[in-house]
Amino acid sequence: MSTALDLVCERTALYMDTLDWRAAAHFNPVDATSNPFIVSMNLEEAHNMVFVDDAAKYAKAKGGSLEEQVTLAVLKTMVNLGTAAKPHLSGRVHTQLDARLAYSTDAMVAQTLQLVEMYKEAGLDKSQIAFKIPTTFQGVQACRILERDHGVCCNMTVLFCLQQAALSAEAGASYVSPYLNLLGRVDGDPATGLANAQQIREYYDAHGIKTIVLGASFRTAEEVELMSQVADAVTVSPPMLEELKIKAPSKLPALPKIQVPSIGSFLDNEGAYQWSMTIDERSSIGLLEGLRFFAAYNEKLDVLLRSKLQAL
Repeated sequence: MSTALDLVCERTALYMDTLDWRAAAHFNPVDATSNPFIVSMNLEEAHNMVFVDDAAKYAKAKGGSLEEQVTLAVLKTMVNLGTAAKPHLSGRVHTQLDARLAYSTDAMVAQTLQLVEMYKEAGLDKSQIAFKIPTTFQGVQACRILERDHGVCCNMTVLFCLQQAALSAEAGASYVSPYLNLLGRVDGDPATGLANAQQIREYYDAHGIKTIVLGASFRTAEEVELMSQVADAVTVSPPMLEELKIKAPSKLPALPKIQVPSIGSFLDNEGAYQWSMTIDERSSIGLLEGLRFFAAYNEKLDVLLRSKLQAL
């Protein structure tokens, strides 16, 4: 008898929302995605602490101020986790940039290129990796530069609406990750999130856009099933995959017909883009809350690696 996971995999590509190599070895997903929260959770597993110790030693050997070493050690920890997961993937490792850089195009480009070199040093070339960039106007400009000038795959994240997705596609993003739910909230809003994802899907189809729609931010197994109807791929946590593996498929309602609005070009018009976000309350709140949520875990990683460096 087919399970919910079987049907999800029939409809869409399965990505795993973790860089834990043991989970990747168990499920063998296409891609593995991550963010500072996920990395922090991965590092609570004892078998992953070796990657932290190695990163601290790596950064210490490079020299520089303590804070420069902390920044480098955090990046190296993510590279170590991604490199360990990659043998169990048929696709890419997705590493998220520091959320605190979200409003600096230059800083996001620089950090991405630094990570590309660190992955190369670890044995992975840029065809095997992608970088998650927050969908601020500055983040999309970073994506534009990275995709066009460096051939680096970008996954635009903390994304809640069509205008973010349209701008990302215009910049040449390889992936967009529409969130089904807002981050850090107990109350979910999956119906609105699904409608947004469906609107993005239909807009892309209508305009022949090849950017991959990667559904994210699920609270229940049923939400994964819903998103699998519209997304090219879904990224799912290991516990939720275990639930889907034993769950009977849900009877899903038919998707409603929706009208897809026309979207003007925002790529060189920051003012128009920022205003479109300002009047979209859910999306602007989602973006700001998402950045704060991830920044808190960037800071947590800094604290962990700082303590490791100070102990050396």
